[in-house]
Amino acid sequence: MTMRKCKDFGNSFPLRGCSAIPKEGTRTSNELLEGKSVLEVVNEVPKEGTRTTKGCENPYKACKQVPRRHKRKSLLIKRREKEMRIDLKFKGKKINIYVKPCNIFEKVIGLMFSRREKAKALLLFNSNRLVNYGIHSFFVFFSFVAVWLDKDNEIVDLKIVKPFKFLIHSKRPFNKLIEIPINEKYGDVIKELIVKDNFFYQ
Repeated sequence: MTMRKCKDFGNSFPLRGCSAIPKEGTRTSNELLEGKSVLEVVNEVPKEGTRTTKGCENPYKACKQVPRRHKRKSLLIKRREKEMRIDLKFKGKKINIYVKPCNIFEKVIGLMFSRREKAKALLLFNSNRLVNYGIHSFFVFFSFVAVWLDKDNEIVDLKIVKPFKFLIHSKRPFNKLIEIPINEKYGDVIKELIVKDNFFYQ
């Protein structure tokens, strides 16, 4: 049995036999052990529903680690919250796509200096009135699909834009403009949009 020095009397007593008077409200070793030995308490199997520190990085804190699969789901949800779903209306069918709305700075940059596989579809313009702005593809090192929409998400015009083109315009005024990088992520959407008869190379 381990010996412990009692602060009040300066003598050594067994852990369960210390005669020091505990402060009011504190639990004595006998109350904590409930009549069991230290080894019995250490080896005791935890009750069902109790939280253990096994697998925790810090055993002194409650175990709050989230399984990896749940972390991945939460990250996907956060990404989806930042993105916006648009249902493109094209020849009587709907094609849904998640796009990232752009702020003023991102409107200027667009897809410039981004990598093909990591690039995201961008909602470059979203205006309440009809506009007819032109775009360029300087410093965009891969081809992308420019999709011009009206206020009801009906496709007004779409073109495949090659890198380092000076000025690309829509045939008609538009309310929204989406730039979709041609990569594996948006492969299914691009296959539905691009048919030999309904797109133009720029």
